[in-house]
Amino acid sequence: MNRGFTLMELGIAVVLAAGVALISGGTIVTLRTSERRTRAYTEDITGPRRAVRAIEADLRANRSDTCRLVDGELRRGDVVLARRIGRFEIHREGDVWVARIGMEPRAVTGQARKPVVTVRVRPREPGR
Repeated sequence: MNRGFTLMELGIAVVLAAGVALISGGTIVTLRTSERRTRAYTEDITGPRRAVRAIEADLRANRSDTCRLVDGELRRGDVVLARRIGRFEIHREGDVWVARIGMEPRAVTGQARKPVVTVRVRPREPGR
């Protein structure tokens, strides 16, 4: 009785193993791409969110000159609140401060990021 595999059976096993390796390799590449995009999106959201909280606190205290835009970075003193910011403006509308923050276009796609975040804040009255 002969024991072992024929050349045909070994060939089929190798082709099946190669197919499984290709499928799992493609899945890993897709997962890494998705993870990279998710990380970039999280950074896009975290920076402006932090900046909005800081700006809102400053405007409530009636301080409008604490933040500035320097080379795409929104800074409060020496602290970077958000990166890749393309638009930052603060102005007064009556007794309400209005701040707008907008992201720069994405480097890879050139697509504009949205939205431009608008914050309207009524300063606290002195003594409160």
